[in-house]
Amino acid sequence: MNTSCDDIILSISIHLTDYDKINLTTTSKRIYNTRNNMLFYQRININRISSLPYFNNFTNVIIFDGTDPIPLRATHLSFDDRFDKSIKGIIPHSVTHLALGNLFDQRINDGDIPNSVTCLEFGAIFMEGGQDLKVVIPPSVKILKLNGFIYKHIDEIPSSVNCLVFHQYFYRPIDHVPNNIKRIIVSDNYEGLIDNKILSNVDVVVCKHKKLWSAFGYL
Repeated sequence: MNTSCDDIILSISIHLTDYDKINLTTTSKRIYNTRNNMLFYQRININRISSLPYFNNFTNVIIFDGTDPIPLRATHLSFDDRFDKSIKGIIPHSVTHLALGNLFDQRINDGDIPNSVTCLEFGAIFMEGGQDLKVVIPPSVKILKLNGFIYKHIDEIPSSVNCLVFHQYFYRPIDHVPNNIKRIIVSDNYEGLIDNKILSNVDVVVCKHKKLWSAFGYL
């Protein structure tokens, strides 16, 4: 296939879902190889793509073990809820969105989470631990999603974080947040649990669960 035709196919693919990209490239043997230059953005289990020749083009993956390969272009990395091992040296610097599973309860040292990460999610078990969030969270993080919450941690949130996202089943009342927090995103089950003095200073976004994920950048 000539280069101009490749460019046209790739330009079209930008506007397609991953599913439609696959369908498009199966219509002709001539355009099948354009998959090698397409990026795939929908969240997917690493086991489903590990043997594909265009493996490195997947940007949003779920991994189950610290030994799982990670695509070179991965920007969104989620650990399965059962994952509970050290993340030291695992997370590549291409990752901007990182989600640690609900059972993750390992110590995180300074530098384990790279400075490329801007959106970070902690699971319920980790939030019950005693680690200082100002040490754990790199200064690059702007959005913090919490699946569990011990209220003493609220003042440990680094000044770089300006948006908090709370899990849909998080019902604990919030009576104060650090001054650096400019936005709070919660599910529609959470209305009425945020103190009025916070509402006057912070933009509170109430949305359905699926939209909650979208706001965090995983859909």
